[in-house]
Amino acid sequence: MPDTPLYLVEIRYNVRIPVRDGLELSANLFMPVPRKPDEKFPALLEMIPYRKDDWRYIADHQRMTYFAQRGYVGCRLDVRGTGSSPGLALDEYTRAETQDGYDAVEWLAAQPWCNGNVGMWGISYGGDTSVLPDGTSLSTSEMIELTAYHHDPAHARLYNEVNYHLKERGYETHVRSTGTIRSTGTDFHADVELLVTLNGNIFFQKSWLETIPRRLL
Repeated sequence: MPDTPLYLVEIRYNVRIPVRDGLELSANLFMPVPRKPDEKFPALLEMIPYRKDDWRYIADHQRMTYFAQRGYVGCRLDVRGTGSSPGLALDEYTRAETQDGYDAVEWLAAQPWCNGNVGMWGISYGGDTSVLPDGTSLSTSEMIELTAYHHDPAHARLYNEVNYHLKERGYETHVRSTGTIRSTGTDFHADVELLVTLNGNIFFQKSWLETIPRRLL
């Protein structure tokens, strides 16, 4: 049986995707050229902070062209505050970034060339961003594809672990801070723990837990 012929590909650079706080994030779209009138395609979103217009230019074009040739619109989005996207990147996987992923999926699904099916995929950082926007209130028919991401499937990201060890004038102070974001079907659970020891004795220990319902994102 002969192979299905590949689609021709049109690339649209610096397409602006609006998000809820008024920013317009920058994306490159790799579009299959329709073979018949009104042909619509599913979309695949990759959302990472590694600049699409220089650092990742060649790799993005190779990967997204492969998808587009096989009938998927490849969307390569620069995370807010990185690459060609405006805004501030204050940390990894912030609530604003999670909301951006949600809004980008909704925007893609609403485009006239899309058949309403939107997937996310990624490796490492892109795997994490694939987990975070997966909310029960998404109106599109979405599919999340992870090739690799941090920690185990019950966690979106072990996103922070900081250790300080200070020694001065006979005093030894150790500070350890860890943070996780755990994702369930209806909520995100952000857990932060701070532990301070002085000369080997626990001086201060505190944990904070915040549950964020997906419907509020």
